[in-house]
Amino acid sequence: MSWVDDSLTCYCGRVTDRVVETTPLGEHIRWICSEHGQVGEFVRLNEGELDLGSSSPPTSTPGRSDLWVWGLIVALVLALIVAAILVGLRSKDSLNDSARESTIEMTTTPPTVWQTTNLPTALSEAATTTRPAVRATVQHRVTEPPVFDPVAFCNDLEARNYRWTVLEPAMDCYRVVASWYGWSDATIEARSTFVFRIMATESAGCWNARRWSYPNSHQESCSTIQTGEYDDVGFGQITNVLRPLTCEKAGICSTMQTIESPWNSMLAYVVVLDELGKRPWCYQRNLHVRNGDCGTWPG
Repeated sequence: MSWVDDSLTCYCGRVTDRVVETTPLGEHIRWICSEHGQVGEFVRLNEGELDLGSSSPPTSTPGRSDLWVWGLIVALVLALIVAAILVGLRSKDSLNDSARESTIEMTTTPPTVWQTTNLPTALSEAATTTRPAVRATVQHRVTEPPVFDPVAFCNDLEARNYRWTVLEPAMDCYRVVASWYGWSDATIEARSTFVFRIMATESAGCWNARRWSYPNSHQESCSTIQTGEYDDVGFGQITNVLRPLTCEKAGICSTMQTIESPWNSMLAYVVVLDELGKRPWCYQRNLHVRNGDCGTWPG
């Protein structure tokens, strides 16, 4: 038996030393891998080789069993990766489904919009009565010009300040009443001189004047003048003969109703002018004819 240097391949590298002993069965070979201290032996028979094992398991170059183990490990890792991918995809689908459900709910359920008159009285009330959010319309105040009231215009005694022989307030009321009654601006202006001169003579510009009325002082307020007891009343001194006409056309049917307000007094005057023109004041050779008042009537 002798040690022989050779280059026999082993599991851990190269065999650096071996001993060969000749026996009746064949050669009994023991080898040593000096690099890792691995020792093994086998018998080389006349018909083949019998591996008697080694003192330590292979550590570097894998055999068939090792390859099967590694293959199993790789398969498990791949299976885990595939499972993780499937779980991620399922989670993503769930999130997409939730998002779609939320979108459907938001689009099919319109938000409640509170009108100005139905605003909740408290934030807590609003939070529980509106869905999905509290919304309220804010009413912006739009400043609109006041609607002109012709009746209120004539009847505002303080603003008009009707006074004895001061006819401007009465003429302002005349223009408003005549326009309301349907006269054109041209007609109103054409008849204004006649209207002015009749009022100056008949009533001195006071809506409540009765025949033989008189003031206590110069340009006294019409509200405090001394009124007469006759039935000729108002801006135009409308008589009982004309009362049926004013009753039919304007609903002014009595002496007291005629001088109830500046509006009634002027409306009765305009109704008679519209229906009869200058005739109730211009007959024979009365005062208005003599003064030239009747010549101011247009046409």
